Amino acid sequence: MSEIIEKLDTSIKEMMIPEVQDYIKDINKLIEEKKAKEDDYIALEEMESMYEDLVDIVLAIEENKISDEDAESIYQNILSLMDESKSH
Repeated sequence: MSEIIEKLDTSIKEMMIPEVQDYIKDINKLIEEKKAKEDDYIALEEMESMYEDLVDIVLAIEENKISDEDAESIYQNILSLMDESKSH
């Protein structure tokens, strides 16, 4: 496995998936407490979709179905997402 694919795999498994799961739990808690707003439901759908995408990427990595170029692009997108979330 190349270095960029390892970095991508690690960042998804150790940072992105746990963060998305935590966010989904937080939204579900709001829903259970009947405190959720329409934006929360939209965010939940988006986070669930993102989680599925992340799992698909991990599976592609495990099955050697991802190129270094694709891994680099996805990794850069993840870094951009993380920078955006830090600024909010």
